[in-house]
Formats: sequence, C-alpha cells, structure tokens
Amino acid sequence: MWENGRSKTWEVRCDDDSGRTAKAERLGLHSIRPRTARAQAPHDLWKPSMPKVLKTYVRIIDACSWYMGIFAMYLIFAMIAILSYASVMKVFFLPANWTVEMAQFFMVAYFTLGGAFALKEGEHVRMDLLYSGFTMRGKVKMDLLTSFVLIGFLVMLQIGGVSSLIYAFQYGEKSFSSWAPIMWPIKVVMNLGIFLTLLQAISLFIKDWAALRGEKLS
Repeated sequence: MWENGRSKTWEVRCDDDSGRTAKAERLGLHSIRPRTARAQAPHDLWKPSMPKVLKTYVRIIDACSWYMGIFAMYLIFAMIAILSYASVMKVFFLPANWTVEMAQFFMVAYFTLGGAFALKEGEHVRMDLLYSGFTMRGKVKMDLLTSFVLIGFLVMLQIGGVSSLIYAFQYGEKSFSSWAPIMWPIKVVMNLGIFLTLLQAISLFIKDWAALRGEKLS
C-alpha cells in the first residue's frame, strides 16, 4: 500500500484462519483468504454406492418371489379340495386311487414355490441360540455368513434336482403307486422352486452385504 508517497507494509498475524480474515478485512486487505478455503470431505466418510445392477437384481428378484409366493398360497386350497373329495369318495362311493398322491404333489409345489417368498419375508425357521446376544453389526455379519452357506446348499440341491429331472425325462420315470403318474412334471416344479429360492438367497446375500456397508437396498 502507498501512503503519502511512501510504501507502508502491514503484517497480519493471527492464531487461526477466522482471525486472519477478520483482521485483514479491518485493514482493507481483502485479498488475504483463509488457508482452508476449499473444503474437503473426510476420506473415511466417502464410500462408493452399491452398483446399480445389484440394486436392480434385488428389486426384480424380490418382486418375482412375492408374486410366486402369492400363487403358491392358493395351492393349499387346491390340496384341501382334493383331500375333501377323497374323503367324500371314500365314505360314500368308491375311493379314488389318485387323490392322496395328487395332494402330495400339490404340497410339494406349495413349499418349493413358496420357499423364495418365505426367505424374502424372513419367515423361515431360525435358531436364535446365540444370535440375540450379538451386536447389530455382529448380526449382520452372521446373516452374511448364513446367506453364503445357504447359497452353497441350494446350488448342490439344484444340481441334484436337475440330475433327477434329466433321468425322469430320459427313462419316462413313473411313480410306484397304483396310479403310476409320470414324475417329470412335479420335478420341473421342484427345480423351478429351488432355482427361485437360490436367486432369492443371492438377493438376501446382496442385502446383507449392503447392510454391512451401512446401505439399505429395499
């Protein structure tokens, strides 16, 4: 700065940036700015979001499991109708040789097609022996571990189911009952149910992973 033809230098000293800015403004030195003018986010608070493809997968599989569960729910009424028919025929008429086995087929379809829905809604059986004593983060880690084990079990179950289905197609497998129905239709239903449950288990694993990261996908 210049005052009466002579240069005059003002030195500004302060303990923090806010004091430095205030003193500079009083002296008219507007060009002096805080050293921390550019804010930076802490690295420990920055986390990349879950990939969009995983979020889409979870949304689609959860919807499929829900609709399949609603469909499977009504199969129980078909099973009740078949057993009621069998009771009436046995008491008043000649008993039918197909009713009990057909009811068993509907029962198998009911719990295999409804497996994905039960998994999505958390209605499957849990053994709460140690789980309740864990912290929230510990519960999430345990859920992640059990989801991984469940996926492995369902993969093995699916391999066995496909092998049994191929055998039924190749040799025209039939039941050993007096009705002797072909077996491939119910095995197709079983494999479909196992496959949907496997997809839902993967969706559950992704949601547990997201929960461990502090995100919520659904």
